[in-house]
Amino acid sequence: MKATCARKARASRAERNPGAVPSAGMARNCSGKKGSLQYCLSRLAMVLLIATIVFALLSLRRRTDSRQKALVPEEEFLDLRHKIDQIMNKRFDKSAAINRLGRILSFKTVSSRENPDHLENRSSVDSLLQFLRSEDGFPLGSRRLKWELFSSNLSLLLTWEGSNQKLDPILLISHLDVVPVATKERSSWDYDPFGGIYDNASGYLYGRGALDTKSTAAGPLEAIELLLRVFGTNYRPMRTIILAFGHDEEVGGSLGAAKLAQTLKARNINPKFCLDEGGSVTRGILPGLKQPVALIGVSEKGWCALNITVSSHGGHSSVPSKYGTVVDHASRLILAIRKAKLPQNIDPPVSDLLEYLAPHLPQPVRFLLSNKKIFSGLLQLLARQRDELAAQIGPTFATTMIHGGVALNVIPDSVAFIQSWRTNKNLMNATHFVERVIQQTPSLLNKLFRIDVRDMGEGCTPPSPISKLDAYFRKVQRYISVAYGTETLSAPFEWLGGTDSKWYIHYGVGERHYRFGPIFLDGNADFQRIHSTNERLHIDTYEKMVRFYLALMVDSE
Repeated sequence: MKATCARKARASRAERNPGAVPSAGMARNCSGKKGSLQYCLSRLAMVLLIATIVFALLSLRRRTDSRQKALVPEEEFLDLRHKIDQIMNKRFDKSAAINRLGRILSFKTVSSRENPDHLENRSSVDSLLQFLRSEDGFPLGSRRLKWELFSSNLSLLLTWEGSNQKLDPILLISHLDVVPVATKERSSWDYDPFGGIYDNASGYLYGRGALDTKSTAAGPLEAIELLLRVFGTNYRPMRTIILAFGHDEEVGGSLGAAKLAQTLKARNINPKFCLDEGGSVTRGILPGLKQPVALIGVSEKGWCALNITVSSHGGHSSVPSKYGTVVDHASRLILAIRKAKLPQNIDPPVSDLLEYLAPHLPQPVRFLLSNKKIFSGLLQLLARQRDELAAQIGPTFATTMIHGGVALNVIPDSVAFIQSWRTNKNLMNATHFVERVIQQTPSLLNKLFRIDVRDMGEGCTPPSPISKLDAYFRKVQRYISVAYGTETLSAPFEWLGGTDSKWYIHYGVGERHYRFGPIFLDGNADFQRIHSTNERLHIDTYEKMVRFYLALMVDSE
């Protein structure tokens, strides 16, 4: 009788408080009716969910308090910033610096695959190199640094010997060539794309190469010249600094950077870290993130251009096959590749990017990013909503060219299209992926059509290793803070484009390769100017670039 009353009392309490955690007695009742079991399981799931959220919030709090990786505390660089302020205030002439950069932009150093030296006109590079050594260029640096030319005297290697030869050098990589300006594009420019014109009203310097990437070649030279003016021509940094400027990066770098990398390897030079073009300082990369972020590329996607040919019997357009033409079949193939699922994962360096930025985001975004393993599927879904984020979490491809057909009323016997692939560690071989899509798509296995998949003969570049996020990565963050202030965050990410770094990695020159140009790009509108109309650089940004390189050189120990 007492036991019966106790059970009724527990049941009554459960009715009055349905959200309560089941007691041991209640749990024993879960072994009875099916409804009771479902009720208990739902309550247990709720308890586990609450426990998971509480644990995640506690973990988030610990990470937020102790792992502010994207910010450099002011005390870590206050002395360095003070030194740079003094140097800049003494002798830096902003107007003269922007004029020198304008002169550099005026040399039409357009690269081209069609010519043996990979240049449209090699005299433009010859003239640029002469200017760099002239009294109007960087005379102190040219006389103080070891000046060497390679690859038919078109690629430049500058060495500034440090005072401590036991320290490994720092390698600064850039390139002197630029992409062409299409004839129909010229009329859309506000100024001559090869005029190097500075607009006083807006503060912008216009010209091809302002962003990609003559400014990252001129910036270090400007910093060296300034140090020699302030401290005298015998001044040396603690650590040797090497500047490597190729002449054909825009067409692959196989003559310029490749030769420079081979030279450094033959000399057994192993830089402590290498800095190349890549990420920049920008805004709005994640929803709710108000601060500007400096994105430092710690890895680089691989690249492969596939030439895919579909062939069959041609004929007169009045008697087409019921299976369609090679154009139809090529369209089916392109669509099948587009529909195929590419592997996507949130792992390093993408997970590192999220970890660095999560503490600076509002809830609930911060909560999601700080618990990547729990919400991985949701994060991938969200990332796929924005092309630039989707490109970070997996390989990508774009069908960029298509050729076929000879006349309006002739069915062609072949059609070819080219796809540009960017690969990562989750998909290393684009050719194998496309071939697998063909084999797994019944509509593509028609024997009337032949499909040939091959790379374009230039070889495919593999994805790069991920560079360490160690004390030297932290140094790069410090230099960014000196240039752009404490409000600017910095974080690692995967660089989606190609750089000359691949050649130095290929030949084993340096273990740490950071792809970052200290350029401010105000959102997607500025980014779209690269390789496009009205490429330009603000004079204040160039001053910050010089500050960045000064900090690197002064802090070279």
